[in-house]
Amino acid sequence: MHSLFGSLMAVAAAAFFTYLCYHILRWLFLQWQVIRAAAPECLEALRAAREKIYRFSRYGILPSHVVSDPTREELKRIQKLLRKQLILLENLEKNRKIEASSPAPAPSVRDLLECADGLHYLHNSLRELPGYSERVEEGFEIVWHKLETVLSLTGLALLRQRHVPFDPKYHQAVENRAPGSRDLQVIQVLVPGVLQDGRLMRPAKVVLDVPKQPCANNGGKSL
Repeated sequence: MHSLFGSLMAVAAAAFFTYLCYHILRWLFLQWQVIRAAAPECLEALRAAREKIYRFSRYGILPSHVVSDPTREELKRIQKLLRKQLILLENLEKNRKIEASSPAPAPSVRDLLECADGLHYLHNSLRELPGYSERVEEGFEIVWHKLETVLSLTGLALLRQRHVPFDPKYHQAVENRAPGSRDLQVIQVLVPGVLQDGRLMRPAKVVLDVPKQPCANNGGKSL
C-alpha cells in the first residue's frame, strides 16, 4: 500500500515538473520572439543615441528635448560670443602678419635729436673722468660723424663745438666765468644747438670763459 502511494506521488511530481518546464520554455520562446521582432527598432534607437552623444561631445549640440528653453538660449549666446572672439583673434593674427611684413618706420627728427642729446651728455660726462684718453675721443668722433651724416640727410646740423668765440646768434650763455670780459670763448657745451636748412632751431647752451688756447673748431658745424 505504501509502495503504491509512493509510486503515485513520484508520477505526480514528475508530471508537475514536466508541466512547469513546458510553461517556462514556452514563456522563454515567446520572449525571444518579442525580442527578435523588436531588435531592429532597438538597434536603430541605439544608433540614434550614439549619434546624439557623438554630436554633443564633438560640437556641444544637445537634443531639443534634453535642453530647456533658457539653457538653449544661454548656449546660443555663448556660441555667438565664441564666434566673435574667434573673429577677433583671426583679425589680430592678420594684423600681426601685416605689421611683421611691413618695413619698420624711419626714425623721426625728434628721435634723432634725442639720440644726439643723450650722446652729447655721455661724451661730456666721460671727459670729466680721470683716464679719459685720445683714443676714446677718437671713438666718439667716429660716432658723431655717423650721427651727423644721418642728421644731414634731414637738413639738420649740430652746434656742439668748443673753444670757439661766443656768438649770441647761435649761443645761449648758461654760465659766464669771466663777467665783464669782451673776449669770451665757449669752453663747454651743455646742450648742442640745432640748425635746420641753415636756420636756427635751437641755440647751443654753453659755458663761457676767457680764451686759454687759440680758437679751434672742435667738432660740429662751423659757424
